[in-house]
Amino acid sequence: MRPPRRTRPCWTQMREGIAMESRTLYLPAAGICRRPSRTGSRTAAGRRRRSRGMLVPWLYLAPALILLCIWVYYPLLRTAYLSFFNWNMLPATQPQFCGLDNFVKLFKTPGFAEAVRNTAVMMIGILPFSIVIPTAVAIFAKNASKRASGIYRGLIFVPMMMAPVAVAAIFRWILHPAGGLLNQILQALGAGESIRFLNDPQWALPCIIFITGWKMTGFFTLLFYAAVQQLGDEYYQAAALDGASFWQQTVRITLPLLSPTLVFNTMLSLLFASSWSFTYIDTLTKGGPLNATINAYYFMWDKGFRTSSSGLTSSSAVVFFLAFGAIALLLNHLGQKLSYYDN
Repeated sequence: MRPPRRTRPCWTQMREGIAMESRTLYLPAAGICRRPSRTGSRTAAGRRRRSRGMLVPWLYLAPALILLCIWVYYPLLRTAYLSFFNWNMLPATQPQFCGLDNFVKLFKTPGFAEAVRNTAVMMIGILPFSIVIPTAVAIFAKNASKRASGIYRGLIFVPMMMAPVAVAAIFRWILHPAGGLLNQILQALGAGESIRFLNDPQWALPCIIFITGWKMTGFFTLLFYAAVQQLGDEYYQAAALDGASFWQQTVRITLPLLSPTLVFNTMLSLLFASSWSFTYIDTLTKGGPLNATINAYYFMWDKGFRTSSSGLTSSSAVVFFLAFGAIALLLNHLGQKLSYYDN
């Protein structure tokens, strides 16, 4: 009779075949044999797949995030840092820490109060050109024929395609006090002396607001027209069956459904009105006469590049950034309450 077969030590079997699924392990302590579990390997592979899946979107976003940090967040942090220092931006000099002195001096600087006031006036004054007129044009263009609608949108969008400097040159000729087109028309209608539109403090700011609004009307018209085209026809068909007029359909259907676009465009107009008017101020009035057209952006540019006062410029940038940020948060909060979404 053959002697019983001797079992190899457990450590030898584990060394030779523990990773192979076809082998069985003999566990002397338990007296049983079982196949190796695959739960651990599956869990590790799943973790690796999930980590790779979470990493892939960030790889696609990485170029945009890097550029955003370089061109937006780093200058923003650098500006906040320089607001606490005195420095004339010369490489041979070093910034000197001054604490909050720049902010105290800012509110006493000539032109700052006028810049705040003119910025607020521009933000309100451009709303008819960015909200009221584009909304009306978009609503009427929706009900016009296809050819007429294209003509309307094309005519209104033409100013948007023109270079701001070219627009400023055209309006300089139109508003010229001696041979300007507008003064010639007013004198032909029986007006008295010619008006110095760009040299009179009472007329300069309204002219800048009008030029800026005329330039941006086409952009907002396209935004509103795209939103109007997305409105469902079933609402208007049901309202027409009930005998609702065009005005009633506009007030009860169109404007409520356009509320998200109205809120967004209002916020866009309020936040960027001053930056859109910078070119016309710099080309036509230089912030004058008597600081009548200076605004937040031109004030920062003037203090930064004419007086080379980086601390004063940075402090004003921080103040205006916080003010515009508060306005954006307020409008965002109101938009969530006032907007009506068609689900």
